[in-house]
Amino acid sequence: MANFITAILRCIHWFNPIIHYGFYKMGEDCELSCDERVLKKLTPCEHKSYGLTIINLTKILAVHYSPTCTSALIQKKSNIQRRISMISKFKQKTALSTAYTVLLTILIGCSTLTNAKPLDLTNAGDQEPPDCVRIKHKTSQKH
Repeated sequence: MANFITAILRCIHWFNPIIHYGFYKMGEDCELSCDERVLKKLTPCEHKSYGLTIINLTKILAVHYSPTCTSALIQKKSNIQRRISMISKFKQKTALSTAYTVLLTILIGCSTLTNAKPLDLTNAGDQEPPDCVRIKHKTSQKH
């Protein structure tokens, strides 16, 4: 469904280079997300063979297919290097690290997304007293 929506948006905004760049980066993120999902199901011993499979696939696609028919991370050498590097550094997330991340996000959100209005202390001495104080002051002068 997401690919269908992006295809429609590309057709509508065919002239906008920012849209094309954004969808290119989205494709990179999708590839990395797919790698993560696969690596979660593999044992740590199988991670190396998965990386080698991607390298071999890249070699085959470079010879037999044009770059426009390949995925986002096979189009550039730097993308392949980044992908292999992330595969080699992959570590399974623990429940503790997930809980820590969620807690940190909530704390940052609570501290920065408030609707509090700052106090304007620069003109604090220039303000006139409230009306009730002014009225009492006038009545005390009459006596």
